[in-house]
Amino acid sequence: MLILYKLLSHIVIAGGCSISLTYIASERIIPGYSGGTSSAKAALESDTRVLSFKAGRKHKIKVNTISAECTKLTGQKRRTRR
Repeated sequence: MLILYKLLSHIVIAGGCSISLTYIASERIIPGYSGGTSSAKAALESDTRVLSFKAGRKHKIKVNTISAECTKLTGQKRRTRR
């Protein structure tokens, strides 16, 4: 991400945004989830923080990472198969 930012900074639109996807395995152990992928996701989150600081100050760009997790919704009911 940081290398892409340096290469493309001359065409960046001020006030734009960047979104990347991560997973909870970057923060804790998930059985059966690849260790290499967990490390890559942790590096992505670190790059996001640095890029957010640099691009945010210079070009007013929002840089975020979305973590996909399973959550139980309030009021969610279990459906049974018939």
